[in-house]
Amino acid sequence: MDRSRPGFHHTHRPPVEPRNLARSFHRITASHDLRRIPLHSLRRTTATLLKDLGVPPRDTMEILGHARIAITMEIYTGADDASRRAALSKLSALFGTTPD
Repeated sequence: MDRSRPGFHHTHRPPVEPRNLARSFHRITASHDLRRIPLHSLRRTTATLLKDLGVPPRDTMEILGHARIAITMEIYTGADDASRRAALSKLSALFGTTPD
């Protein structure tokens, strides 16, 4: 494992086993009476939050540990109504028109 990249690992211990991470996550959510969700949903949430914060896709790719930007763009950063409205407003401002 490349310890220079972000991820779940400790300085003096081996990397966290994905199964153990998932078990710990589900144990913690259950102990707090939270709805059970797939651990992988946190990756989608992280990608969406990073997009909404204006983090460049290349940085999001690095944070999520993807090998290719296409994975980040196609799978994790889906468009939503708010981002479409914002994009249309920017275009309207550029052309001096009012969006419908």
